[in-house]
Amino acid sequence: MDPATLVAEPLDGRRHDRAGFACGKPALDAYLARVAAQDARRVASLTWVLVEADAPEPKPVAGYLSPAAVSIVLDGIPESRRADLARYPEVPAVLIARLAVATRYHGRGIGRRLMREAFVRAHVLARAHAGAALLTVDPLDDEATRFHAGFGFESLTGSRRLFLTMTDVATTAAGRRRRRTPRPSHAPPPC
Repeated sequence: MDPATLVAEPLDGRRHDRAGFACGKPALDAYLARVAAQDARRVASLTWVLVEADAPEPKPVAGYLSPAAVSIVLDGIPESRRADLARYPEVPAVLIARLAVATRYHGRGIGRRLMREAFVRAHVLARAHAGAALLTVDPLDDEATRFHAGFGFESLTGSRRLFLTMTDVATTAAGRRRRRTPRPSHAPPPC
């Protein structure tokens, strides 16, 4: 299956097979099966699923993404990355709260497709609807940290949370390579 043939749809418990989703991470499976729809009703986060457009309902979920709004303390952002940010104590951001790919779709580019969805949705939100300076993620484990670092995410100071500026998100969303800012030699690697 080509990830380009999948469509992103807002999670709908009647139209999408939440219970059949398995990604190999029990917390992410349980979230989609039992919590994501509740979070949407409470407007805590909205979950987007990747499905085959012409699949019979309930459609199998190839992967999902749950973005949410957060704020980041400015002091947690490395000084070298603050140039384009407003100097408020907290900076508005979009959090990739959860991102998962069903095991049967591993290795097919679905994770990359979900990241592209996250970049485009975050960019549109930041530029047209609410304003946000960063895209952030709290990696579940070291595997997730490496995955996100591959997209250029960097560590916030003293935290496992990773971030990209919206300038970098816009560049990536437009299909261009982002300019890599050199990490100071004293900074730890993003893991």
